[in-house]
Amino acid sequence: MGFILVGAVAAGLAAGLRHAPRVLARLSVFEIETLRLEGATYLTVEEARKAAGIGAESNLWDSREPWIEGLEQHPLVRSARIRRIPPSTVAVRVEEREPVAFAADGMVTPVDPEGVRLPIDPAGAHLDLPLLLVDLEDSTRARALKLAAAELDRIDSEAPDIFDVISDVQYEGDEMTLRLGDALTRLRYRPPVSEVRLREAMAAMNDWTTRFKLGPPGEVDIRFDDQVVVRARSGR
Repeated sequence: MGFILVGAVAAGLAAGLRHAPRVLARLSVFEIETLRLEGATYLTVEEARKAAGIGAESNLWDSREPWIEGLEQHPLVRSARIRRIPPSTVAVRVEEREPVAFAADGMVTPVDPEGVRLPIDPAGAHLDLPLLLVDLEDSTRARALKLAAAELDRIDSEAPDIFDVISDVQYEGDEMTLRLGDALTRLRYRPPVSEVRLREAMAAMNDWTTRFKLGPPGEVDIRFDDQVVVRARSGR
């Protein structure tokens, strides 16, 4: 009888716990007053609240799945997690999409490594990024934008010092052209290119500048295996 009684009590507690969130969700003391945003650089608290659909009558014990789904549909959010902090706070931790370049299509728009346009004010965020010269309205160009953005992200990861001197980028056909530094020396190659080849191109450009009194070269071409072709600026 004792075992039966213990089992019955345990079953009752389990059933009660299963229904507890529904019961708690009816209590006004658990209405959400504060949204704590973590891990965000560009997303604001109000944007997070709106994307999650957390309103004045949202309760701490409402289902989290719709909140997370709403947040992850926001263009700035790659992933989101939510934890409850009783009695009236939710903590939202997001992994944001990071801008890697500006895309020019009538206006300058930050894009991430997947080519996703990000609703970030370039001036307000003080972004210093390369410019991708592509037409986003053309489907072929949009694909080129995505490929070029991914390539830039890889360069930033493997050779950040080279990434920092990229002024703008053109991607046409299967070729990529970077313009580097204040002199806007063109670096031409077929992506993907290894860090070793990029370093070889930079070494050739620096060697040219040291050897000759003509200033930086007009172009460095590494489209061909085991060759680095350096060309002077036109008219020199």
